[in-house]
Amino acid sequence: MVSDQDLIDFIARQRHLLNDERESDLERSSLVLTSCSPKLLELKGLALNNLGVVSNALNRPGDIARIEESSTSQRTGKKKGSSAEGSGSDKAIEGVIYKITDTRAILAVDQAKDSNSDDIDLPEKCRLVKLANTVTYDR
Repeated sequence: MVSDQDLIDFIARQRHLLNDERESDLERSSLVLTSCSPKLLELKGLALNNLGVVSNALNRPGDIARIEESSTSQRTGKKKGSSAEGSGSDKAIEGVIYKITDTRAILAVDQAKDSNSDDIDLPEKCRLVKLANTVTYDR
């Protein structure tokens, strides 16, 4: 039989390996997203560019994704809420892809931690970028 110490060592080693894999996945995803153009990301299947927002609804239920403002568009919609303008990653909304069809991508997003409102500030034109899936490693 296996001793208790062998089990403890095995579990500790597995946790260490999972943490290393998570860190490498995050680093690789960050490197790809910062060093590649939006067009190249789209060609490689990691982004959908020039998307328009059709509706915004509250639903609870994928891949983890981020909604970013498209680099070619100007914000024309009304601003909902009073958050300060920051860098692009501060304004990005992260969520889980809930459903994909030929004409629509549906995301389940978290409510902002600093906001009590259910409104989400979405740009008129945006892009959807695939992120590293850290939830698998965090379980």
